[in-house]
Amino acid sequence: MLHLTFIVLGLFTLSASALNSHVQPQSEPVKITLASRKVSSKRLLQRRTLSPSNVPLANYFNGTDLQWFGNLTVGTPPQTFTVVFDTGSSTLEVPGIQCGTACENQRTFAPSKSSTFVDGGLTGNVTFGTGVGVDPVIGDNWQLSLRSATDTVSVGGLSVDSVNFYLITNQTPTFASDPFDGIQGMSASAEGFFAGLINQGLPSLFGILLTL
Repeated sequence: MLHLTFIVLGLFTLSASALNSHVQPQSEPVKITLASRKVSSKRLLQRRTLSPSNVPLANYFNGTDLQWFGNLTVGTPPQTFTVVFDTGSSTLEVPGIQCGTACENQRTFAPSKSSTFVDGGLTGNVTFGTGVGVDPVIGDNWQLSLRSATDTVSVGGLSVDSVNFYLITNQTPTFASDPFDGIQGMSASAEGFFAGLINQGLPSLFGILLTL
């Protein structure tokens, strides 16, 4: 089983570049002044007390080995969804009850059942440049209709309040056969849930560990 691991740690770096080019035989010792990055005691304590958080992942093989999905929750009380952890996107999208029959194969989020849900009111469409696995993209055959919102999101025991995310209000039939509900973006530029971890003082580092 594959595990997605969110590792919370502090980094300390030292750079001493090209020192050798300035050191001559029998020269005097070179003094280097070291300075550590200053971190508030509260954040330092958080980093030392939290252990890595593991999320078991399942593999959806569709011509490629690129679709790994696991659980997260949205709302209060939490509503559980399976999502692809996708390094090619940056935001969270889960089906909403407004999606109706287009999302009948996926679990849908009910805003009225979450006390922390806030409707963002912005709507739009997103068309994907690649399909799931080796499925080809033809025009807008991989498209989601979205509505913005905020709510509490939890992944592997780590929770962030007021996370910006999107409810899927309609989707093209190409998504119907997917064994997962939505997408959690994990782009290099942290947004949403991962940006929330950083704001808590927890560097959002992630890795994949394959266990046999």
